[in-house]
Amino acid sequence: MKFVQDNESVSKKGVLRGMHVNIKHPQDKLVRVLDGEILDVVIDPRKDSITYLSCFSVILSNDNKKQLYIPKGMGHGYLAIKDCRILFKTTTHYIPGDELGFAWNSKEITVD
Repeated sequence: MKFVQDNESVSKKGVLRGMHVNIKHPQDKLVRVLDGEILDVVIDPRKDSITYLSCFSVILSNDNKKQLYIPKGMGHGYLAIKDCRILFKTTTHYIPGDELGFAWNSKEITVD
């Protein structure tokens, strides 16, 4: 795998980002929290998958030093538990208009 772009995001406590997935140009992501803490959520939106609409969540923080690898095709979003600064490494460049967003609180999705 080759990462081609680094993205940095800053959020205040309580900010919810996502859920989204890239459509035509799916990308693998590696997520790491530089400062603060987030609840990071990954969802499988692939209708032909045995884990369709399943969710996985993990706390990422500068204290626990955990990183999260998100395979291409997976939906992704996060909630800032504390003010935070996040680094996303991606395997494709950002392409405007290539994202599909969906509601985290949809009746079909169960996010802890």
